[in-house]
Amino acid sequence: MISKRIGRVVVLSAATGGMLLAMAACQTNGTSNLRRPADMTARGDINRARSLTAQADDAYRKRQFEKADSLYRESLEIFPNQTGAWNNLGNVLMAQQNYVDAETAFQRAIELEPNRPEPYTSLGRLWLEADYAEESLQHFDEALALDPRWLPAIRGKSAALHKLARATPEYVDLLRTGILIESDAEWRRFFDRERSRVEQALAYDG
Repeated sequence: MISKRIGRVVVLSAATGGMLLAMAACQTNGTSNLRRPADMTARGDINRARSLTAQADDAYRKRQFEKADSLYRESLEIFPNQTGAWNNLGNVLMAQQNYVDAETAFQRAIELEPNRPEPYTSLGRLWLEADYAEESLQHFDEALALDPRWLPAIRGKSAALHKLARATPEYVDLLRTGILIESDAEWRRFFDRERSRVEQALAYDG
């Protein structure tokens, strides 16, 4: 659990090419204040919950993180079985540097729908942004096992492998897949540069 690994302020490094923000993990005593409601019950109005989730999504996109946090929690109190809402609540908590509760939210999303790659990717990003690149790989790999062309996991795993200075033929294949499906110009440049680095390293080792 991330609460066992982060017990002090960690100054995070800036990501390659400025694509990931430098963050600081908050100090924690290892406890979580995120409530985990029981499975879906009849209490409340599901339509109301979905409306709250939509409002929270909008606040999240606008980077109004405190507002989004409150709206997601209110929605999940009414209708707990919303995988996307749990995942996005985790993202909001990460933005607020609350890693412990963010991990709880992502794990809840996985419990609800273990065949969706999004929360595994989010967990990978959580570990990566906490400066544990090696640990992040497991979660990115879990997402890619579900969908080998899941672009957010390809991005995350590539950022982790770059940080670890890894060079393997399998990584070259991953980068080639990324180049084929990536539409963002900055990420395409990153994949191109990284592929050149890895191929040169493999040629040198060979």
